[in-house]
Amino acid sequence: RYRMEHDTVTLISNRLEDTRTELASVVDSLPQLLKQADSVANQLKAAADPDRRTELEAALNDAQTSAEQHKQHEAQLRERESRLTDALRIEEAKLDAVSRRLDAVAAQLEAQEVAK
Repeated sequence: RYRMEHDTVTLISNRLEDTRTELASVVDSLPQLLKQADSVANQLKAAADPDRRTELEAALNDAQTSAEQHKQHEAQLRERESRLTDALRIEEAKLDAVSRRLDAVAAQLEAQEVAK
Protein backbone atom coordinates (compact mmCIF):
# COMPACT_ATOMS: atom_id res chain seq x y z
CA ARG A 1 0.00 0.00 0.00
CA TYR A 2 2.82 2.39 0.91
CA ARG A 3 4.65 1.64 -2.33
CA MET A 4 1.48 2.21 -4.35
CA GLU A 5 0.87 5.61 -2.70
CA HIS A 6 4.54 6.54 -3.08
CA ASP A 7 4.46 5.63 -6.79
CA THR A 8 1.32 7.73 -7.24
CA VAL A 9 2.94 10.72 -5.55
CA THR A 10 6.04 10.30 -7.71
CA LEU A 11 3.98 10.06 -10.90
CA ILE A 12 1.95 13.18 -10.09
CA SER A 13 5.10 15.05 -9.05
CA ASN A 14 6.73 14.21 -12.38
CA ARG A 15 3.66 15.28 -14.33
CA LEU A 16 3.51 18.52 -12.36
CA GLU A 17 7.18 19.23 -13.04
CA ASP A 18 6.72 18.52 -16.76
CA THR A 19 3.70 20.84 -16.85
CA ARG A 20 5.61 23.60 -15.10
CA THR A 21 8.52 23.22 -17.53
CA GLU A 22 6.18 23.42 -20.51
CA LEU A 23 4.35 26.39 -18.97
CA ALA A 24 7.62 28.25 -18.47
CA SER A 25 8.51 27.67 -22.10
CA VAL A 26 5.15 28.97 -23.31
CA VAL A 27 5.30 32.01 -21.02
CA ASP A 28 8.86 32.78 -22.17
CA SER A 29 7.97 32.58 -25.87
CA LEU A 30 4.79 34.68 -25.75
CA PRO A 31 6.48 38.12 -25.50
CA GLN A 32 8.55 37.33 -28.58
CA LEU A 33 5.41 36.38 -30.51
CA LEU A 34 3.68 39.58 -29.46
CA LYS A 35 6.74 41.61 -30.40
CA GLN A 36 6.81 39.91 -33.78
CA ALA A 37 3.13 40.71 -34.35
CA ASP A 38 3.75 44.36 -33.43
CA SER A 39 6.70 44.52 -35.80
CA VAL A 40 4.65 43.13 -38.67
CA ALA A 41 1.80 45.53 -37.87
CA ASN A 42 4.22 48.46 -37.99
CA GLN A 43 5.63 47.25 -41.32
CA LEU A 44 2.09 46.93 -42.64
CA LYS A 45 1.31 50.54 -41.73
CA ALA A 46 4.34 51.72 -43.68
CA ALA A 47 3.93 49.43 -46.70
CA ALA A 48 2.65 51.00 -49.90
CA ASP A 49 3.10 48.10 -52.33
CA PRO A 50 -0.16 46.09 -52.58
CA ASP A 51 1.70 42.77 -52.93
CA ARG A 52 3.84 43.54 -49.89
CA ARG A 53 0.74 44.59 -47.93
CA THR A 54 -0.98 41.29 -48.78
CA GLU A 55 2.12 39.39 -47.62
CA LEU A 56 2.32 41.41 -44.40
CA GLU A 57 -1.40 41.02 -43.71
CA ALA A 58 -1.01 37.23 -43.94
CA ALA A 59 2.07 37.36 -41.71
CA LEU A 60 0.24 39.54 -39.19
CA ASN A 61 -2.73 37.17 -39.17
CA ASP A 62 -0.38 34.21 -38.61
CA ALA A 63 1.46 36.01 -35.80
CA GLN A 64 -1.78 37.02 -34.08
CA THR A 65 -3.19 33.50 -34.41
CA SER A 66 0.00 32.02 -32.99
CA ALA A 67 -0.03 34.44 -30.06
CA GLU A 68 -3.68 33.63 -29.33
CA GLN A 69 -2.95 29.90 -29.45
CA HIS A 70 -0.06 30.41 -27.04
CA LYS A 71 -2.35 32.30 -24.66
CA GLN A 72 -4.92 29.50 -24.81
CA HIS A 73 -2.23 26.87 -24.28
CA GLU A 74 -0.91 28.84 -21.31
CA ALA A 75 -4.38 28.90 -19.77
CA GLN A 76 -4.74 25.14 -20.29
CA LEU A 77 -1.35 24.52 -18.71
CA ARG A 78 -2.21 26.70 -15.72
CA GLU A 79 -5.43 24.72 -15.24
CA ARG A 80 -3.52 21.44 -15.49
CA GLU A 81 -0.94 22.74 -13.02
CA SER A 82 -3.72 23.61 -10.58
CA ARG A 83 -5.38 20.20 -10.92
CA LEU A 84 -2.06 18.38 -10.48
CA THR A 85 -1.13 20.51 -7.46
CA ASP A 86 -4.45 19.63 -5.83
CA ALA A 87 -4.06 15.95 -6.69
CA LEU A 88 -0.52 15.94 -5.34
CA ARG A 89 -1.67 17.44 -2.04
CA ILE A 90 -4.36 14.76 -1.71
CA GLU A 91 -2.00 11.90 -2.56
CA GLU A 92 0.70 13.23 -0.23
CA ALA A 93 -1.86 13.28 2.58
CA LYS A 94 -2.76 9.66 1.80
CA LEU A 95 0.92 8.72 1.76
CA ASP A 96 1.45 10.45 5.11
CA ALA A 97 -1.52 8.57 6.57
CA VAL A 98 -0.16 5.23 5.37
CA SER A 99 3.27 6.14 6.71
CA ARG A 100 1.82 7.01 10.13
CA ARG A 101 -0.06 3.70 10.19
CA LEU A 102 3.12 1.83 9.35
CA ASP A 103 4.97 3.69 12.10
CA ALA A 104 2.21 2.78 14.56
CA VAL A 105 2.35 -0.89 13.56
CA ALA A 106 6.16 -0.85 13.86
CA ALA A 107 5.89 0.70 17.33
CA GLN A 108 3.38 -1.97 18.37
CA LEU A 109 5.65 -4.73 17.12
CA GLU A 110 8.61 -3.24 18.98
CA ALA A 111 6.52 -2.98 22.15
CA GLN A 112 5.52 -6.65 21.78
CA GLU A 113 9.15 -7.66 21.28
CA VAL A 114 10.18 -5.77 24.43
CA ALA A 115 7.33 -7.33 26.40
CA LYS A 116 8.52 -10.87 25.56
